[in-house]
Parts: sequence; structure tokens; C-alpha cells
Amino acid sequence: YYGATRASDFILQYLPVFAAVSGDDRWTKVYDSTNAIIDSMVDKYGTGLLPDFLIPDGKGGYQPAPENYLEDVTDGQYGYNSCRIPWRIGMDAENNPAARKCVDALNRFIQKQTGGDPWEIMAGYTLEGKPTADYNDLCFTAPFLVAAKYSEDADWNEQIRDCVVNYGDDVYFGDTIKMLCLIVDADAWMVPETGVEPARDSSHGILSPGRLPIPPLRRGGLQSLAFECSIRIPQSKPLVNPYF
Repeated sequence: YYGATRASDFILQYLPVFAAVSGDDRWTKVYDSTNAIIDSMVDKYGTGLLPDFLIPDGKGGYQPAPENYLEDVTDGQYGYNSCRIPWRIGMDAENNPAARKCVDALNRFIQKQTGGDPWEIMAGYTLEGKPTADYNDLCFTAPFLVAAKYSEDADWNEQIRDCVVNYGDDVYFGDTIKMLCLIVDADAWMVPETGVEPARDSSHGILSPGRLPIPPLRRGGLQSLAFECSIRIPQSKPLVNPYF
């Protein structure tokens, strides 16, 4: 949107896969520039929180969007778009220093801000870490489960998981994020292998999905995860390996 970007779309883990499969190095450049944006925001605010929308700052970098830039007064805050950040960036934390730096900041911030009680994760914050709501919301709580997965505090990870699993029914947005974050926490998220076929000239603009492999399910797959997390999967249809 006119040079702006949405931080909740920083799905870092897939960009190197796109580069390897397509042979198009522009994906690597997107990966590096996205990491640079994340790194600059962590350095500036220290919380690891990113705003819903970022706009060019005129100096080659990015800054939070102003109020009502596109959707709401929270466009430059950690709101209902960026609530996915701990999950999105957390998925790349194991192998990406910039993502790990962000996740470490998120874990330090949220544990301090909540006093170690995941039920006190509020539904929105300024980038400096001040709550903008006085209530919790599942879509804000669940993503911190992924960030906690890469913390050194196993008890904190378990506390968030217990909160998420026992939160109760929520709306589509929150329940979907809950399911996806539980899949990540259970090491059952599937990512295509890189280098699955020789890099090809991408100038023709055609990449056949049929030539990509379907990676195996891990740790019992969706069936065991469904049992563990009380997610019902209809038995009338065969299970497939989707790319999430």
C-alpha cells in the first residue's frame, strides 16, 4: 500500500524456501531486508513488538504508520494485525539471529509486563510496551506460545500452553491462530525442504506446485495433535498434507 508493509506478513521461514525452489535471488533480498526492518524496530523500542503497519521513513528504513493510516488508530501500534508477530517471527528464531533477537525481546517484555501470568497478556500494546486494552484476547495470547518455545524458561512455555488450551471457545480469528500456534509448539508444522529440485530459470513465471514434495508429518502428525489439543478432525475425509 504505497510503500507501506504489514509486519504480520513477515513469514520469514518460507522466504529462503521460495528462493531455493524458484532460483530467484530476489527472495533472499526480501528476507534480508525484512530482517533489517525487524532488527531496527527491536533496537529502537526494545520490546520486540512491531506495529500493524510500517511506512518508509525517508532515510531508507521504516517507521510505524500514523493513526488511521489504513485501518484504525492502532495502525502504528501492536494491534490485531501484529498480534501474530511472536508466532510469525518465532518460527524462524531457531536459525535466524534477527528473529531470535526479536523473540528474546518479546519474551523478556511479556514476562515482565504480565508478572509471569499469561492470562494478563492484554489485547494490544504501544511499541514501548504500554497496554492499550484492559482485557485479554486469545489471538494475542496464543502467538506468545511460539515465542516461549524458544525461551529458556520451560515453565513459562507450559503456562502459556495451559492458558491457550483452556481459554475456551473464541471467534474464528482467535481459534484459528490458537490451532496454528499449537501445531508449531508441537513440532508438527510442515515446511518444504529447500533444494528439492534444481534451481530453474524463473523468467517464464511458471512454478508447478505438483513438482514440490509433501514433507512427512512429525511427532504423530495431525491425528495425535488433534487428540492432544482436543481439536476434532472429521473422519469422513482423508487427511492431507497442506502447506500452511
